[in-house]
Amino acid sequence: MIRRPRPVGQQSPAEPETHLQRTVDQTCENHAGTVRSAELTHRVIRAAQELDPAGLRAGFDRATTRLGLALSIDRVVIPGARQLGRIMVAGRRDHVRELLATEVIRAWLNDQASLAPAPWRAETVLLTCGPRDRDTVFVEALALLVRLHGWPCRVLGARTPILTVTAAAQAGDTAAVVVCGTRPGRRQAMSCLAAAADLGVPTFFSGSAFDTPQSRNGAQGRYLGPSVQGACDLLLDTLAPNEDVRRQPPAI
Repeated sequence: MIRRPRPVGQQSPAEPETHLQRTVDQTCENHAGTVRSAELTHRVIRAAQELDPAGLRAGFDRATTRLGLALSIDRVVIPGARQLGRIMVAGRRDHVRELLATEVIRAWLNDQASLAPAPWRAETVLLTCGPRDRDTVFVEALALLVRLHGWPCRVLGARTPILTVTAAAQAGDTAAVVVCGTRPGRRQAMSCLAAAADLGVPTFFSGSAFDTPQSRNGAQGRYLGPSVQGACDLLLDTLAPNEDVRRQPPAI
């Protein structure tokens, strides 16, 4: 039987979907994911405003179930914490709610970390805030994701003096030092990076102190970006360049 040629541009039902169809489907999926994330973030903020720690934890658990751990951190936990911070700055809520939300987030991250498998790497990743910075949520969230890939992590905490950072870096086998800074503490965060780099330790940085190309001028190390998952990928890509860092971490 002679098959008639199909007119140009006509697609058989059995043929794979076109690039345009795939693009549209991906766009719709991304939009739906953004809407779901926004709804989950709104619930988290409402729970914080109502001083409802159980509601906060339930919101984080729900986000993790729907989005996975890394996406829930990037799309719900971190945005929720930042939105609450903006509310505090605007004076629309008292600091009790911000403190409650921050501590619930930290406790939730700690609970997730307790379920992670034991590290199998020899060297430790050191994470810290800048000497003037007190928000530890980003570094604790990043430490959680890095731990899932087998790296021991040590989080030094808020407003860590430069001397403490350098002493901790020299106290053990340190694979890298990560500094997270805010705009008001940019100068001190830069000094912290320089002190760690002087020890010969690989340095990385993130936070609003470095969110523009100009603000990163003179910073020693590699910029990790604003995303926790992206920061984890870049960090692991540097520490273990021959491994596929985009593989899914172990389920916890």
